Amino acid sequence: MNEDGDFESLYALKLAPLMTSLKQEGDSTDKWGIIALLSFVAAIVIGFFALEFHYSHVGFLFSILISVAIVATYKYSKKNDKYIDDYKASVIKEIIAHLYPDIIYKPDESISQHEYKTSSLFRAYYDYFDGDDYIEGVVNNVSFHCSQLHTQFENMKTIFKGLFFVVKINSAFTGGTYVWARGEEQLPATMMDEYRLMPIPRIRDLYIDKDFAKYYRVCTTYESQALTILTPAMRQRMIMLTHESGRLMAFSFVAGNCYFAIPAGNDLLEPPDTEPGDKEEVKKYYYTIQLIIGIINQLHLEELA
Repeated sequence: MNEDGDFESLYALKLAPLMTSLKQEGDSTDKWGIIALLSFVAAIVIGFFALEFHYSHVGFLFSILISVAIVATYKYSKKNDKYIDDYKASVIKEIIAHLYPDIIYKPDESISQHEYKTSSLFRAYYDYFDGDDYIEGVVNNVSFHCSQLHTQFENMKTIFKGLFFVVKINSAFTGGTYVWARGEEQLPATMMDEYRLMPIPRIRDLYIDKDFAKYYRVCTTYESQALTILTPAMRQRMIMLTHESGRLMAFSFVAGNCYFAIPAGNDLLEPPDTEPGDKEEVKKYYYTIQLIIGIINQLHLEELA
């Protein structure tokens, strides 16, 4: 398949007609944002002069401007939320339906907190958990679901932000095998750290080979299962995926599921502000969807099913 040609056809037939209404929504949203900004700035200027020169008679105007700024900010927020929802419900869903008709996309849902905790990919206790762009389907005869996730703790330091995957493998793998990037191990360094981390079953280190150990530290509850899962081919694919993504990835195999996470600074399926973007901007979402499915393909987790 000529991917560029396929995208050009999709854009011309399905996506381009959506851009006009989305641009109108974006423009309307921007207008409320401008009104909010100008009203707030004008109120600050008038408030400054009123205090500096004792212009008490402008108090009513100050109140009016602040009220306008508050209303405009509310309108902007509501319209921006609707714009994002409409963009995803039209453009992103259309791309997914075109590329993978059987894939389910729920823009407002995410991986569950239970799955996040069960994976032990990130064990720090969090007080902020948010996610969206839930995708679910079957690839190479294995069921998967994934979404954007963002977790933080109280000082607003990010624990994880990026793509989080759950893939159903073999329920016979009853143990837990954890593959953390070197330097990112989710293990306590001190006694106090133990209280800062969510619980995990009793595990022990497993050294497999020096090449793999350069990138990952492996801990497991069940050594023979870990060796069955982490075959030479699987280890090579994990290293290759890390190289290609340029990110420190994390994997775990727990109670019949494979969990893995790829950090990403930006929300990969979030629309570009209130401007629907040109064709090249939209093409990024086309390749992002292919990338998500391609990652699962590349790991060949069907070998463990």
